[in-house]
Formats: sequence, C-alpha cells, structure tokens
Amino acid sequence: MSIGKTISLPLVAFIILLGNSLCADVVDKIVAIVNDQPITNAEVKATMVPISEKYKLLYEGRELTAKLNEAHQKIVQKLIHDKLILQEAKDLGIVADKQEIETYLQKVKSQFSSEEAFEAALDAQGIKIWDLQNKYKQQLTIKKAVRLLVRSRTIITPSQISEYYQKHKVEFTTPESVTAYQILLRKKETEENSKIKQEAEQILEFVRLGSNFSDLAKRYSQGPNAKRGGYMTAIEQGQMIEEIDNALFSLEPGEASGIVETDLGFHIFKVESKILERTKSLSEAKVQIEEILMEEKSEEIINEWIEELKTRAYIVIK
Repeated sequence: MSIGKTISLPLVAFIILLGNSLCADVVDKIVAIVNDQPITNAEVKATMVPISEKYKLLYEGRELTAKLNEAHQKIVQKLIHDKLILQEAKDLGIVADKQEIETYLQKVKSQFSSEEAFEAALDAQGIKIWDLQNKYKQQLTIKKAVRLLVRSRTIITPSQISEYYQKHKVEFTTPESVTAYQILLRKKETEENSKIKQEAEQILEFVRLGSNFSDLAKRYSQGPNAKRGGYMTAIEQGQMIEEIDNALFSLEPGEASGIVETDLGFHIFKVESKILERTKSLSEAKVQIEEILMEEKSEEIINEWIEELKTRAYIVIK
C-alpha cells in the first residue's frame, strides 16, 4: 500500500480532480461508510479520472471494463484507508499545521506561470482556495501520521546502517566533475569540413597566445553557451560522449585542450575548476541511510496498521 505517496499526484491535475469532486451533485450516492463518515461516488470518480484516461488508451471492450472495475475497487479501498488514518490521526492529535499547508500550497502555485494563472485555474474548476487548503490538510495529515507511525515502530540499528553503507557506498560517491568553457565550430554537410577545422586551429592559436577564451567563444563559437562566453555548468565524469569526456578530464584547471573532433563539430575546451571524486563518510550518510531503511520497512508496517484499524472500525461497502 502506498499511503505515503498520496500527495504525489501531479499538482495541476489534482486541482482538476478536486474541481470534478466539488462540482458533483449535492445528493450523491454513498459507496462506503467508515465509522460515521461516508465515501461518495463523486470522491471515487474524481480519483478515477487519470486512471480512466490512461486505461482508455491501453484497453478496450470487455478488458477495459474489467480493468476499470478493478481500479474502482482498489480506489474504494484506498479511500477507506485514508478515512481510517485521518480518524486515527484526529484521535492522536496529529494534524498538518498552517505552515506545512502553506508551504505545499506555494509548491502548487510554483507550477503555474503566475499567481493570476493559478487563480484562473481555480475559477475554471469552481474551486475556492479554502477547499484546496482543506484537501491538502487531509493529505499532509495522512503523510504526517504515517511518518510518525513508521518511526515509532521501526528500530534502525547502527549495524544495519553500517551494513547498508558498505553495500551501497557507490550511491554516496560524487564523481569527479569540472567546470569549463567551450568553443564549438559545427560541421556542415554542404561545406568542406577541413576548412572548418582550419578555422578551429586558427582560434586555438589565439588561445595559446593568451587571448581571452570567453571573448573568443562569444565571437566565434556556435555552441549553445556562446553568449555566456562558452561557459558550461558543472559536468560529472561520464556524462559527456567519450571524446569530450576524455579531453575535459585530462586537463588541469587553467589548461586548454587541442582540437576535439566529434560528429557535431570541432571543439576547444578550457577547464576552469575541478572537483575530485568524493565519497561521503558513514557519519555524513547516516541520516540518509536511516530514511532509506525506514522507507523499505514502511509498506509492511502501514499494512499491519491498517488491518489493526479495520478491526476496531465499522466499515460498510455498498
């Protein structure tokens, strides 16, 4: 069960789904009751929207009907589980606070081009901002309750952390990287490439005579970073094609390459800085490893918890 992933729905799509739910008829069919709280057909349909759209592209006829029925049943179960967790969270005094909700709301807004675009999306779906905040409050409360549960029922020992670190040390290793500048003259199908290479060699002579590399890049380079003086963001070893990778990582800071020929064209590089490969120590990786091990154990713990809650709950599926 993936309760922890409840808020992973694409945010813009979620606003549309919420709108579908809120625009449902006032009198709506009840598909299940969890203690004293109903789950309505509108809630199920709203959650079904992205699944239905996907399945309609993959299946048809009886297979489509069967897949949709199966998804419907799973969604009803998920909504039951959500209700159980929210009810238990309320009893335990667990609730998402205003700051958590506001932080998540800002994350939603950041996916729109402007505040006005965000508000227009809400208006188009007939959603009030407090409806959205309330829905996020529920989702964040579920996630918070699950996180606290997993932590309370999971013991991660130092030996488990150490064992994981030794087996996955490569995951905590940052490859060697460089920052560099590039001058690129592109090859052309309609032009003799030997002439383009000669032009690159002339530019290389300017570099070797001490001309400013960035100025040369702005003037001659046909690369995507020419306007920035040929500056390339940090590049990790192994990210580029072999010819470029070999050239970049054979240079020391301040050194320029010779002509590097690729299918794209003729390149000249100058390395600005180099960061050597580094592996985090066990103490530096400890918190990250604890989170990984917690996540690995979470599904089993959550499923057991849900079963416990079910034994104490009144649940009717109609």
